Amino acid sequence: MLATRYDELETAMEQLADGDRLRSTAGLIVKNLPATGKLVLVATSTHGAALAAVCSALRSAPTRWMASDLLSSRAVPTDYEPIVVDAVDAGQAWRTAVHRRFPGVPIIVATPEPPG
Repeated sequence: MLATRYDELETAMEQLADGDRLRSTAGLIVKNLPATGKLVLVATSTHGAALAAVCSALRSAPTRWMASDLLSSRAVPTDYEPIVVDAVDAGQAWRTAVHRRFPGVPIIVATPEPPG
């Protein structure tokens, strides 16, 4: 069951390797970001970093992006509001790790939250 879920998430992430899919997905995410204010889009996966980078380029207000290892202590820029943007919701343990690393920071994913 875990291996099946992993394969499903890998397949979902790999869809973002297509430029048109990446651009359209990023466009949908940008529409859900605050229209104003400085943001830093934080990703925890390689595909999430690609997505965050495109979102950053599409957003008209000041926007940065960064890849973050959830075990790292690397700080986000203090003058930017952080939002986690990633390709998939990897489940409850991932969400818990994200919230421990970035307390109170919203999470936006390109795919729906998995059941359970």
